[in-house]
Amino acid sequence: MKERKLENYQAVAIIVIVMLSHIILNLPNHLISQTGSATLLNFFYVFALVLIVCWTVTKFFKLFPNSDLIDICEYAGGKIAKNIYTIALLVYLFIVSGFVIRIFSESLVLIYFPNMDVDMVVLIFIIITSIMNVLGFKSIARTSVIVLPVILIAMLFVFVSSSSNFTPERALPLFGYGMFDTFIKGITNIFAFSSALVITMIAPYINDGNRLKKISFISLFIYAFCILVGVISLLFLMPSVDD
Repeated sequence: MKERKLENYQAVAIIVIVMLSHIILNLPNHLISQTGSATLLNFFYVFALVLIVCWTVTKFFKLFPNSDLIDICEYAGGKIAKNIYTIALLVYLFIVSGFVIRIFSESLVLIYFPNMDVDMVVLIFIIITSIMNVLGFKSIARTSVIVLPVILIAMLFVFVSSSSNFTPERALPLFGYGMFDTFIKGITNIFAFSSALVITMIAPYINDGNRLKKISFISLFIYAFCILVGVISLLFLMPSVDD
């Protein structure tokens, strides 16, 4: 197990990089369309629920050291439960990965390479991903450690650069479309953290319940900060929060 062990900073980098894929899928805009001017309030409400779930899950994983969720499914329900969960997980990852690569590639072509075919950019990403997979999990971890600070600095730069045009009054009324939409219907915005599923997948590479909890909470706070930056930027800049 020693060669599979991840350092804390490597695990955090991988988790955050994977979760940031949701922001590429225009997540802040979707959150705002759901809860309007109450998006910030709803975000903190949902994030509190996510932290509770995370605390519960990490406590649960202490009972199954060196195991991921697939192993636990097999332990609890046998090979049938394991196969059902594995298939569902693969379908989810395939769909999300496809959307992320396609949207990101289209954005690159639109902004930087207008004369380049989108399918060619997608192919390049697939080749790079395949090479990283061949090189091994530790290579992915090291790459994530390098890429994550660049992404965070870029996001902060864009946020600070556009802050002079912010209109904080657009966060009013505080409860947006109403308390029901903010706290009941708005609970569906928890999907923004669905990619935190990756935490359960790298648990065997951490091999320590206390480390897993620490890594999970640090990763969630970094990701939440990124969402918050995106939501504030969009909410305070856009002329209206109506659909």
